[in-house]
Amino acid sequence: MWLAARAFGLVGLSLMVAHGAAAQDLIPPKRSVMVQDVDLPGGDLRSLFNTTLEACERACQIDNACTAFTFNSRNGSCFPKANPGEGAPYRGAISARIVAASAATLARATERRSDLGFLRPWQFEQVLEQARTLGRNHLTQGLSQADLRAAAVAARQSGDLAYAAQLFGAAASAGDDAADWQAMGLALLAQSGGDSWQGRQYAEQAVQSLINAYLRSGPEGQRHTILVDLAQALERVGQGRNALSAARQAQNIQRRDDTAVLLARLESLFGFRIEEHQVQSELASPRLCASFTEDLIETGLDYSPFVQLPEPGMTVEPGGWRELCVTGLRHGERYALTFRAGLPAADGQALTQPVTITAYVRDRSPSARFAGRSYVSPAAAGAAIPVETVNTTSVDLELYTITDRNLIRSMRADWFARQMEIW
Repeated sequence: MWLAARAFGLVGLSLMVAHGAAAQDLIPPKRSVMVQDVDLPGGDLRSLFNTTLEACERACQIDNACTAFTFNSRNGSCFPKANPGEGAPYRGAISARIVAASAATLARATERRSDLGFLRPWQFEQVLEQARTLGRNHLTQGLSQADLRAAAVAARQSGDLAYAAQLFGAAASAGDDAADWQAMGLALLAQSGGDSWQGRQYAEQAVQSLINAYLRSGPEGQRHTILVDLAQALERVGQGRNALSAARQAQNIQRRDDTAVLLARLESLFGFRIEEHQVQSELASPRLCASFTEDLIETGLDYSPFVQLPEPGMTVEPGGWRELCVTGLRHGERYALTFRAGLPAADGQALTQPVTITAYVRDRSPSARFAGRSYVSPAAAGAAIPVETVNTTSVDLELYTITDRNLIRSMRADWFARQMEIW
């Protein structure tokens, strides 16, 4: 019996639902608890032929009178039923009993959804589809939730994580408990190592399972633990910022020292922080600019109180959407500038720790240039061409004579009276 269930119910990929699915639908109002090679005699409401298991399930769930169905996989026939008898062995049959979600479960999911505002609507569509297809992908074989859970624990202990995930999914189908969804998610996550396509699929399914677990979660301790697991799964699929948000939400619900360590690591990797800094020493008035990982508040906020300046006369000014610059620096000096904790980003994040940047403002590079456009001198006496220099004590100059013919040519080519090129 277990071998048949295992062969039929391999963990399936979660599919995207059709575009436009209602975002408020978080948990299926009905679920199908399925078993293989079992017929449910009696109670037939009607017969459907040349159909599929998915269509058979849908036909029963949209019919309020339908409480169960049997699908004959050998000829594609479907028999929606109302209160049929006990199951009887029948090779090739797949039968299910329909279980309605309680009002309390639906209300709890709506409440928990508010904690997951960092996720996108399409992610909840995937989560809902995973729950809708759970019965088809995880057959219970008529065993109780407790028996399925015990078998799953034994499989996990033996190292058969794929089978453990299958059994925990079957337990979730039977009871729709957060603990079983969470255990399935962790079993999937444990198989997601490496960079293989299959490992990536396991990780994505783990994320969906853990979100399903959180939507059904109860006490604060359980909510915290599921969010921590979700943070690790989100990081695995490359959603670092969402992982950070999940860990923060976990700490908001219940503070734990081990989660604080995780949170600090995620903040250092994915949180609002200074990404790099640049000393602009070639300017006549040098400045230091710090670039942040997120956009800063464009208007209505003075960032000066958030930067500790070592000397009077220095000022803080925006350098761009993600940049703050400190002006009033001097060449040849070393500075230590501290960006204080609490410095806010536009999205509501803030620096969690003060950041001190130590930098040396080197002298400007030696240079020389003609400042004006009058490189053609008049015939009158006393003509001069100004030369601007930076950190340069002498220049080697050559004087050229431009013939009348070439002067006309330069005017036609629009070279005349231009700034001379640096070369």
